[in-house]
Amino acid sequence: DAAPSLFTMPGENFFEIGTADDFVRWAFRLYKASADAVYCSAGYATIKRMADDAIPVIGHVGLIPSRATWTGGFKAVGKTADTAMQVFEAVK
Repeated sequence: DAAPSLFTMPGENFFEIGTADDFVRWAFRLYKASADAVYCSAGYATIKRMADDAIPVIGHVGLIPSRATWTGGFKAVGKTADTAMQVFEAVK
């Protein structure tokens, strides 16, 4: 309510939320608190569940910073034509 002309999209690390049911409950709380949408780094099934429950959700494909490790850094995905097609097939 403090900034009515802004689009708010809070997000959280999927691993800190828990199950898909936990993520849906978390998202409903944010939506009721005036979030315009929620960011979800979870997989397709969780994102679809949220959309089916009428939660405006923004998914993510590609680099997920929360999955970086202090010893290994970030893991690139879709670097070859074959792996790029796997990413595409997973999200189309």
